[in-house]
Amino acid sequence: MNKSSQNKKLAINYSVLKKLVQNDTLVNTRITKENIHELLDVQKFYSTYFESTKFVQYFPQVCQLVKRETEAAFARLKQRVFIVHKYDEEYPKAILQDLKDEAPLFLYLCGDNTLLDRKVKRVSLVTTINREDKFIESCKNISDQFIGQPFTLLIQNRSVVDHVIYENLKEKDVSILHFVNGPLFKDEDAIKICKSNNPKFGHLSFVGPTDNGMEEYQRIKLMNSLGKVTVLLTDNPNDVHHFSIQNNYSWHKPSVLPLLKKDETLSFDRVFTLENPDEFIPLLNNLIS
Repeated sequence: MNKSSQNKKLAINYSVLKKLVQNDTLVNTRITKENIHELLDVQKFYSTYFESTKFVQYFPQVCQLVKRETEAAFARLKQRVFIVHKYDEEYPKAILQDLKDEAPLFLYLCGDNTLLDRKVKRVSLVTTINREDKFIESCKNISDQFIGQPFTLLIQNRSVVDHVIYENLKEKDVSILHFVNGPLFKDEDAIKICKSNNPKFGHLSFVGPTDNGMEEYQRIKLMNSLGKVTVLLTDNPNDVHHFSIQNNYSWHKPSVLPLLKKDETLSFDRVFTLENPDEFIPLLNNLIS
């Protein structure tokens, strides 16, 4: 069994185990670097690490039924989904360092898996819900500066601005890693909306096909962690207290608010504003180098 097939089986058995135990926190605390490969036999893992107080008489039948349902769910994933668990070498070390025990056990990536490499210059682009035309145009002007630059944008599709920026950049020379709020299903509407012919492109999800989506603050926290710099598009000076900025501050990472000037905000360590838009790309290069 190659590594890709092994990780898919581990992810399936992890989903089965969560259904059997019905306590996700307990499941995550019992799976460790030392025993994760024992999960290849989910029945044995369950009997070894959990008190088998449920389904005792009919456990094999129940386990097989749950497994068939779970395998059917995984069959709905897009083709060539790259699955890694948090003890794999390919799993982003920044997420382990920043989120520690909260780091998702599995991640799912469809597209260019080299975008997860440590040396990639990833920039988390977080937007606000302002819908004013002037604000949207300013955000678009900022996003234009990424064209032809050696950065990979981490972006969601949660706001009007996200959608405008994505449509502006998807067929241009910009590397994009799109965070999906939900599983990477073949029939997922968000995937259809965000289809791209750009080879430097990927969809990233931290949610398996049997799980619900993540809360917005969790997705942004993961974006902040995976990015080397967070760019917050806002024209509100109070957003220096935005939780994405606070995440970066606690992890000693820089944040940039390119639509604000220094005299509009309070001074914070590792939080940068611009005197003029032309400073944006040089500032990013300086922060990531």
